[in-house]
Amino acid sequence: MHIVSFSLFVPYPGVPHAGGELYRRHIATLEGLGHDVVIVAPSSELNRDAIRRTERPDRILLVDRRAGRTTALIDRAGRLIAPHQLEWSRRSAILRDAGVIALVEAADLVEAHWSEMAFALRTATPSTRTMLFAHDIPLQREVRWLIAAWRQRAPKKVLWRAWRTAAAAATHRRSSDAADILVTLSPKDAHISGRSRGRSPAEWIDPPLWDSGPEPPHRDAPEEPTAVFVAAFNRRENVEAATWLMHDVWPRVAAAVPEARLVLAGAHPPDALRAAAERRPDIVVTGYVDDLEALYGRVTVAVVPLHSGAGVKFKTIDALVRDLPVVSTRIGAEGVLDAHGRHPFIVTDEPGAFADAVIDVLLGRTASDARVGSEARERYGTDAYARRLSELISIVTSAR
Repeated sequence: MHIVSFSLFVPYPGVPHAGGELYRRHIATLEGLGHDVVIVAPSSELNRDAIRRTERPDRILLVDRRAGRTTALIDRAGRLIAPHQLEWSRRSAILRDAGVIALVEAADLVEAHWSEMAFALRTATPSTRTMLFAHDIPLQREVRWLIAAWRQRAPKKVLWRAWRTAAAAATHRRSSDAADILVTLSPKDAHISGRSRGRSPAEWIDPPLWDSGPEPPHRDAPEEPTAVFVAAFNRRENVEAATWLMHDVWPRVAAAVPEARLVLAGAHPPDALRAAAERRPDIVVTGYVDDLEALYGRVTVAVVPLHSGAGVKFKTIDALVRDLPVVSTRIGAEGVLDAHGRHPFIVTDEPGAFADAVIDVLLGRTASDARVGSEARERYGTDAYARRLSELISIVTSAR
């Protein structure tokens, strides 16, 4: 089957963000199933660099944005009016590009990843089936930030967040209705999206975050009790989570386990986060980590202290499939359930209880359950993803 895949990002080995890695595995799965895939993405500095790193540059088409003063003004206005959409100059360029139109006309299936790329599905002919993979639910994230602003009694923030929430609601409906099938990464997200979807209900697929076999890599006992929070720190919700962890949770942990260390690992840590960590010798901010596998092998517990955001948190699953104990907030645990519909790890939003749970793991009072890791590796493995993806493709193509 010939598939055209619209994406925000060009995938390549070692891509430093979870969504890009999921997309890389998605494309590899499609090709492993025997499909012929061409990727279309906006031309940006990030994607131009990525295309030099990718394994299949001949299967990627980058589209330059339309240039000009008027275009720049429209883009600036669009960022205020519709902040959750790709810039107008990039959307217009993709919709009008002759190469894109030719690829889509020859395609059996057209898919888009991330709701910002849903507009590209309009290039498909009426007879071509379409799929949208919603990696995140921006509407849910905006609603949570609106609630937070309301609780802070900050009128200006409330007005701004209310506007962004209304814009996200409008964008979400248009995006979800753009495809024959909307695919989310958890049943919870499918339920949320399905309620506002004017067409058929949303489907879901577990993200493919494990492909190294049935057993996790060997982990040596860490030299000192260590907790790790892995995140991309150019995202507001991750910085807020790290700040809460350092100020509201870690002092209690450090008092009970003086030799413990907290590692904040991930790209783009802001200067303020680094400065706060430098005042504590037991807290380390690493920046981008080349080898997360090695890092996971040197820690005792993974913490996911998120209080905002949306979608399934890959960092939670990444720890589970490696047999690491996890302590998480409710938002950090969203969409990650066992076969009985329960979270297979400790979940609490209360800082004292969160700290006590981390202390118990660091002191060896609580250990990971091997069955949890085994079930996670089966559920979030690439084999399971390939089976489910084949089902979804059959669903959309049989609906002709």
